[in-house]
Amino acid sequence: MANFARYNRGSSESMTQHYERRKNKDGEYIKFKNENIDTSKSYLNYNLAPERESQLQFIKSRTEELKALKRKDVNVMGSWCVTKPKELPEEYSREFFERSYQFLAKKYGEENVISAYVHMDETTPHMHFAFVPVVYDKKKERDKVSCKECVTQLDLKTFHKEFQDEIYRWIEERDYDIECEVYNGATKGGNKTKLDYEIESAEKYLEHIEEQVEEVDKNLQDVCFKYTYTEAEIEKLEETKKTIENSMAESKDTLDGLKVECERLAEERISLENGVKELKAMENTLMDKITVLGADLERIGEDEVGLMKKFVSQDKIKPIWERFKAEMIEKAKNIPLFTQESVRKVLEQKKNEVAKTNIERMSKPSKKQNRDDR
Repeated sequence: MANFARYNRGSSESMTQHYERRKNKDGEYIKFKNENIDTSKSYLNYNLAPERESQLQFIKSRTEELKALKRKDVNVMGSWCVTKPKELPEEYSREFFERSYQFLAKKYGEENVISAYVHMDETTPHMHFAFVPVVYDKKKERDKVSCKECVTQLDLKTFHKEFQDEIYRWIEERDYDIECEVYNGATKGGNKTKLDYEIESAEKYLEHIEEQVEEVDKNLQDVCFKYTYTEAEIEKLEETKKTIENSMAESKDTLDGLKVECERLAEERISLENGVKELKAMENTLMDKITVLGADLERIGEDEVGLMKKFVSQDKIKPIWERFKAEMIEKAKNIPLFTQESVRKVLEQKKNEVAKTNIERMSKPSKKQNRDDR
């Protein structure tokens, strides 16, 4: 018979030590479960796999090469424990394990084999075929480590039949007249013939196929239901898609309108900026004119004062002005100080008015001059 087990990085370390009969710190062989090891026979143990520098190092390098996940719970080692059938004569033992190794190495790839130690020092001779579980990833188009995909439930159910067929081929090829039953049910009720085994295996395999058909039928029903449900969802999605497309069309029209408005506003902004520039230019021109007019006004004021002084200094006007000024000063003597100041201001104002009137009169052309001009 054969039993399969999976091991992660932590548990694989102790198992590989057990396979190669490593000793612990007390000098005792590392055991698995409650096994009894007859150390006097340990020299009879042998390894059918290619020699590796270290089992653990091989696991590490192979899993790194295949980019396996580094989680602690990832199973990086699978192991088949193949037990020699009791009815198999001892002289056929090594050849039986060699044929078993060839079958397993071909099935899982010799490049993935960690070790294949045959233990002859325990109650029943057996082989621990340890390997890195490698499968091909179709999506990523490369090999990967996956014990679950490498050894499925279907593989476990059909393994013994395949293995038994391989052993039968070995017996026929060698023309041996021996019994070698590795299938668990082959020894129930006494030893069975090869034909009995094949019939029973076929019946069990048929039951397995019927179970699979039933499961496929159930899955098909689920798929049909999901397909119907999916069609309804697709219709809803199509309606949603149309609504979104209509909204996108409306949004596009709005966006186009906004673009036109933005262009208009941009042109209006340019026009306003040009207007502001023109107004600033006009402001600068007006400021220049105001400056010139201010200078002219100041000059006119100076000319007006000069004309006034020239006017009162004339021989005919000066006596009159001096007399008028003396009278005003005399009258002002009896006026309070604050009133005298007011009088001065009035006199000054009066003087200016008189001067302005005379200037205007002098600036008008005479009747004679008008006749001469004509």
